[in-house]
Amino acid sequence: MNGKLIILAAGVGIGFLLGSRAGRGPYEKVAKCTKEFWEDPRVQHQVDRSVAFANDKLEDLAEIVSTGTRNVVHRMTAPKPATARSSSSAKSTGGKSSGSRSTRSSSAKSSSAGKAAAGD
Repeated sequence: MNGKLIILAAGVGIGFLLGSRAGRGPYEKVAKCTKEFWEDPRVQHQVDRSVAFANDKLEDLAEIVSTGTRNVVHRMTAPKPATARSSSSAKSTGGKSSGSRSTRSSSAKSSSAGKAAAGD
């Protein structure tokens, strides 16, 4: 978007300069105003601040892009684990184990209850 805006502004400027029937006068006036604006110390101060800000953010951005690229490459090259098979077999094994544990504990309870009744 910004590139298109710059091209449009350049085209308007060139068209103004080439199409001006008044001669060199309007060009000189625009050039003088532009130069005065650009050389104003307040404008140069803001330009310096903007350049410093952009440089600081550029370093941060370079680090973010580097980290993100490393993460993507790691994800793409890492072997894919077989999670579907291992988790389903663990669930079924876990269910059998817990079921046999509850059976054992209930049979232990009934046998100890039977011993207590027999001893009574």
